[in-house]
Amino acid sequence: MSPSSSAAAIRRKKLPACIFTVIKTQKQQQQVQMYCSTAQIASATSDYPKSNPRTATIRGGRRRPTCSSGEGGANFDINYLQKTFNRRSGGAGIESNVAKYCVDSRQPVSLVNSLLIDLFKTGRYEEAIGFYRKMSCNKVGTDSKSLSVLMNCYSKLGCVGYGFGAVGMVLKMGFAPNRIGVSCLLNCLCEEGRINEAVMLFRKMKEAWGCAPDEVSYGTLVKGLCATGNSEVAFKLHRQVVDGTSVFGGDVQVNCICYSTLIDGVCKDGHWDRANELFLEMKSKGVEPNVVTYSSMIDGLCRGGKWDEAKAMFYEMLDQGIQPNVVTFNVLINALAKMRKGKEAKELMDLMVKRGEEPNVRSYSSLMECFYKVGDVDEVQNVFISLESKGIEPTVVTYNILIKAYCKECRIDEAITAYKQMIEKGLKPNIVTVNTLLEGMLLKGMVTHAQKLKNELEVHNLTPNMVTYTILVDGLCKNNCIQEALELFFTIKNRRFRLGIEIYSCIIDGLWKAGKSEMARKVFNSLSDDGMTPDVVTYTIMIDGLCKAGEVVEAEKLFADMAKKGTPPSVHTFGALITGFRQSNDKQKVVELLHMMANRGMRLSDAIDDMVLTLLLKEENCKEFIDQLPSFPVREPMDY
Repeated sequence: MSPSSSAAAIRRKKLPACIFTVIKTQKQQQQVQMYCSTAQIASATSDYPKSNPRTATIRGGRRRPTCSSGEGGANFDINYLQKTFNRRSGGAGIESNVAKYCVDSRQPVSLVNSLLIDLFKTGRYEEAIGFYRKMSCNKVGTDSKSLSVLMNCYSKLGCVGYGFGAVGMVLKMGFAPNRIGVSCLLNCLCEEGRINEAVMLFRKMKEAWGCAPDEVSYGTLVKGLCATGNSEVAFKLHRQVVDGTSVFGGDVQVNCICYSTLIDGVCKDGHWDRANELFLEMKSKGVEPNVVTYSSMIDGLCRGGKWDEAKAMFYEMLDQGIQPNVVTFNVLINALAKMRKGKEAKELMDLMVKRGEEPNVRSYSSLMECFYKVGDVDEVQNVFISLESKGIEPTVVTYNILIKAYCKECRIDEAITAYKQMIEKGLKPNIVTVNTLLEGMLLKGMVTHAQKLKNELEVHNLTPNMVTYTILVDGLCKNNCIQEALELFFTIKNRRFRLGIEIYSCIIDGLWKAGKSEMARKVFNSLSDDGMTPDVVTYTIMIDGLCKAGEVVEAEKLFADMAKKGTPPSVHTFGALITGFRQSNDKQKVVELLHMMANRGMRLSDAIDDMVLTLLLKEENCKEFIDQLPSFPVREPMDY
């Protein structure tokens, strides 16, 4: 449709005149982008707004020179194009070639491919795609190599759909897709978690297109399978490839990268035996393990609680002359943190520095977590100060550990200071940060501060989760704000949040302690209607409440109901029921419960021990009851 007919159509619809200007401008901009050959430059610029024939609007509202109108319009502004490319890339290597090609499109397809490859190698994927489209508009011939580069570019940009479009064009031209291009698409699918499509593409490489996968495409698929929790499938595929029974052909040479990826995947899924099998297999095939392989093996052993084996693997690594990197040390420090061995973790970090490996923020965070678990808040603080003194920027995770440590010791003022400090540094707190601080505030009775902090969630664009609401309800109950807790509980319930049994347990506990026993029963009895199943904590709270209310018979019935529902009682459950029978002076029931505990292999807590002795020693025939008591395992001292 010509501009005159377009204008007539608009006038018939009686639209404002400014609409025509916008439509005309958009159309002209599209034409300028499409017309690249020398024969079309003049017509493109002659249609441009007459108010400024030497400028054109580009992204961002800036203006750029195009070319002269009239007869001089064939002189494309090569200098401007070169300057634009130079400004984007900082160099002038291929820009003149692109500019020349825009002037003279009668060049061989090999030059198109050369320019496309150069653009791809310099990471200018969008420009490569744009250049290809311009050449297509000029009806310049392309081949499968051009389309292969196009596939790679789309893959790097995450545009899988367009990448498959390029595959279709290759097939339409009668060529087989390039292995490198297909491998890029395969990697893109894996990164997006579309693992089923990735497997189908892997199969098509050999079965439909005749380009057998190599170690790169095989390694890409293995990595994708392991990343999506399909290490078992990856392991089976590996067995087929190694045994030569795979439909993909036996040309794949499994290298160290493939082995390391698979070992890491099976370790993370808890299959240590398979990891060890793969480790021994790769050595038997002459594939030397590297630092990544050893680090994955050590990580798998640590995850499985095999600390001695992990140490042995570390020493083997050193004997082989392989220098452990920061990842290796972080794995070991993290394992020591879980075992609450702060001294050993600190010594290992010192060794790490002596061997020339600089600890990173993850190393320091793991060490802080270790000292937090052993309850040494001052050491947590010292590690944090050391981290900052080394010029390492703490992350949100680092601050979360520091805040958590302060809250554990009820040093809430310092926790609040750390929270404000992280915000001042431009770090956005996550929901874990807020939940930790909320819990600390409520434990110290700072209800007003906690409510204020909860209102700040929107400022940080955070959404409260079920943990947040559970902390709030529990904290309000423990601070004698039962009415506010009930209002919050029923508000989130009416909003059809997916509640957990934990929040029900908190509100039931709060109701019992507030003397609202009837309402506590009502909430407990409504659990099945709400689709909830009481757990051991919920049962224990109810049994404890009933016993304290003097309703030991009801508590015993509920205890029996636990067994029928398949919920095993805990030491605290037994303790609550023993308390009830002690109040009713039913010594025989106490002895029976103690035998039940012994039969279950439970250890006697200090509270129950004191309670039983106090009850029995009051009786004249206490020896008779003491002789009936079962024997329990000796309690070991707690390892803090």
